[in-house]
Amino acid sequence: MSISIEIPDDIMETVKLPPDRAKRELTWEMAFSLYQRRLLSMGNARKLAGLDKWAFIEGLAERGIERHYFEQDTSGRSSTAEALILALEQKADLLLLDDHEARSMARKLGLP
Repeated sequence: MSISIEIPDDIMETVKLPPDRAKRELTWEMAFSLYQRRLLSMGNARKLAGLDKWAFIEGLAERGIERHYFEQDTSGRSSTAEALILALEQKADLLLLDDHEARSMARKLGLP
């Protein structure tokens, strides 16, 4: 099932976007809003927005929207992986891992 949303011309005339970008950017904003309200998973919000994972994550950061995880998204993730994801999202310059975590992550990445 798909739906179409009709926005009256008088409203569209007040949207502060060039007409050639309005549909795309309004769709993005709807996807980000539905994700923020936890009505869509990240995968479905990205699909609605037509963005790849990294472009969507960047869009979240630009809007100050915190990333959240649905239960099925977190299964099997270690606290180290969560820390790395958080560091990437926050554009951290440095992430401190204890020795065990660092060795484990290096093995997973195929490093010596």
